Amino acid sequence: FFSGQMAASAAPAEAEERRSRAGKRREARLAQATAHMAHLQKLQRVAQRSATHDRRVMCCDAVEYLHSIDQLPGDVVTSLPDTSEMPEMSLAAWRDWFTATVELLLRKLRRDRYAILLQSDIKVTRRRCGAASSGVQATSEIVVEEWLD
Repeated sequence: FFSGQMAASAAPAEAEERRSRAGKRREARLAQATAHMAHLQKLQRVAQRSATHDRRVMCCDAVEYLHSIDQLPGDVVTSLPDTSEMPEMSLAAWRDWFTATVELLLRKLRRDRYAILLQSDIKVTRRRCGAASSGVQATSEIVVEEWLD
């Protein structure tokens, strides 16, 4: 009698636990689906906006152009010259110029627009040193490369 009574009382509790877990899984799936729908709606808005605007390719000094306007008319896809394309500037001067130019671009961009900057890695130094001078037991030279972040 006693063991049968415990089994009978445990069954409703287990069933309730299963229903609770199933409900939590449904809530998680609903939250995921809602987030996915919001993302799709955002992509749809971007696509509609792109479809209603003309693409404009500008061939001019971008910094001068940015200074001459109050606000950019749309999204921006561009790149900025790396330090090798501006040999007249020191690395420190180029970093300052790069930072100031990106800040200017972002100030001219509306909050609901996007800017995509395509930049390549920049190797600023490459030096070789013999294994003996580096304290490494090896017969070959060691190449040290520094990259600009």
